[in-house]
Amino acid sequence: TNSCPSTNNYKFEGKERDTETGNDDFGARYYSNRFGRWLSADWSNVPVPVPYANLTNPQTLNLFAMVSDDPETSADLDGHIQLSSSGGGVGGTGIESCSWFGEGADGTTASGCGPSANVSANQADDAQQAEAAKQKAQNQTTLNLNGTNVDVTFNAAEFSNGQTGAVIDANPQGACDNCRWAQTVSRTGEDAHGARTDREPDPTSQTQPLYPGGVHKGNDAANFHDEPSSSKPGTFSAVTTLGVADKANKTFKVTGSMTWGYKIDKNGNVSGMAPRVATKAEQARSLAVLKRESPGWTISP
Repeated sequence: TNSCPSTNNYKFEGKERDTETGNDDFGARYYSNRFGRWLSADWSNVPVPVPYANLTNPQTLNLFAMVSDDPETSADLDGHIQLSSSGGGVGGTGIESCSWFGEGADGTTASGCGPSANVSANQADDAQQAEAAKQKAQNQTTLNLNGTNVDVTFNAAEFSNGQTGAVIDANPQGACDNCRWAQTVSRTGEDAHGARTDREPDPTSQTQPLYPGGVHKGNDAANFHDEPSSSKPGTFSAVTTLGVADKANKTFKVTGSMTWGYKIDKNGNVSGMAPRVATKAEQARSLAVLKRESPGWTISP
């Protein structure tokens, strides 16, 4: 019996229930409380044979089942993650309670099953190594910027000076003659400012749009690297644009743009905003800043 007021739309596991369909929104997908099943199969950003499955537990192979058909002892937080009532954290391997199952969007794995699982130290080490390797794989992606494939590595990071932020590398595949990057950045919190050009120092003029190049891999300016950081809560957002530059004639022909960043919460925890292809609107706003702040340059899509 549902004794909650009719105005309360947060029902099963505290998730919002759609008033028209009666389905519960878990973020990654919708759950039908009427049928006791997910309305779509589980999925992951990292391609795996059976997302979030523990191959030693056949119940987890059903991608439509809620918490392996064991809702009395387990819960689901976002449509992917299965937690047991015996404990275990989302960020860890969940080895002690087997609360984290299989491979999924963040690439983590766990061995064993059930709250009484007895896992040896070697198995725990293996799981931690597997987690690290899969997390690294997840943080590596390839973005298609209008026909040019760019390999991107991205991680939220804590630096030796006590600040937190992110580290990103982006490298176009194949030949990219005269390719350079231009970037606009904005911040909230510490040193808050709107979008502005993150430019290469120029001894003759500061009004040029190009980001510092030649930082690694054979002094190739087509390879992008950045390590922004902050010491206080806030966000950092960037739109980074690949193009063909002619410094002599002050032209920059845009190939495509990506956006990325990070967020630091009030407790000092940093979370990355993974790189993705920028929308047309995001690119247009960034290019408008580049044009405004580099008036002597011709910047065109």
